[in-house]
Amino acid sequence: CVLLTIILDNASGKKFPLSASCAVRHVWHTSAVMSNQPDIIVLFSGGLDSILAAKVLEQQGLAVRCIHFITPFFGSAKAVPYWRKVYGLDIVSQDVGEEFAQMLRQRPEHGFGKVMNPCVDCKILLLRKARLYMESVGAKGLATGEVLGQRPMSQRRDTLNVILRDAGVSDILLRPLCAHHLLPTPVEESGLVDRSQLLGIWGRGRNEQLALAKKFGITEIPTPGGGCRLTERENARRYWLVLTRLPEPGASDFTLANLGRQFWHTEGDA
Repeated sequence: CVLLTIILDNASGKKFPLSASCAVRHVWHTSAVMSNQPDIIVLFSGGLDSILAAKVLEQQGLAVRCIHFITPFFGSAKAVPYWRKVYGLDIVSQDVGEEFAQMLRQRPEHGFGKVMNPCVDCKILLLRKARLYMESVGAKGLATGEVLGQRPMSQRRDTLNVILRDAGVSDILLRPLCAHHLLPTPVEESGLVDRSQLLGIWGRGRNEQLALAKKFGITEIPTPGGGCRLTERENARRYWLVLTRLPEPGASDFTLANLGRQFWHTEGDA
């Protein structure tokens, strides 16, 4: 099967066909101004929880660097300069689209959520990549904005432990927003982070996060929601065809599926 996407130019009315090979991928982006030596790396989605996780650690005097991952399904390299300016954070971004596409081709070990979202395998992949980055810059730990009990698939206590184990980050990962509901981590026991200054947020509500945002002077609050296109049924219908009809779909194929109208042609069809 061949996927053909039609892009309509609203100004001229002309249609431009694209094949998967000419879809554009994001590349590696770094901040113009970064900490010389970060102490800890925070996985940064652009959502409120990851912003707060970074701020809580900065409050302890730690040099924090955020890493924003990009795939065809989530992430935006274009948003990074804006986030740096608005939230005052040191942020880099990294494209992991090909690794994500490979995970989908092989089918997620921990399955899909309600739609086509492989939340557990996604977090494992991102933490593995974050660890490699952490080691490359000489940082001493990782942190996420995860909140125990907030998401039904990936933020249950048992699932958080599975992610720790399978990502190979049990010795370096900290979840500062819900730390008081979890066992002390090596990052805290080493003295790098003061556990008493971490938090005990739990569940799906946002009142505590909004209060904390106010305390930090954050006036621009991101809209709640995961921001992943794989959780949306209409998008998933497009991606599933790419995944099941192409022999070895890559990141560019899924990126192309985000655009225009899809027309599938099978060789031999009239």
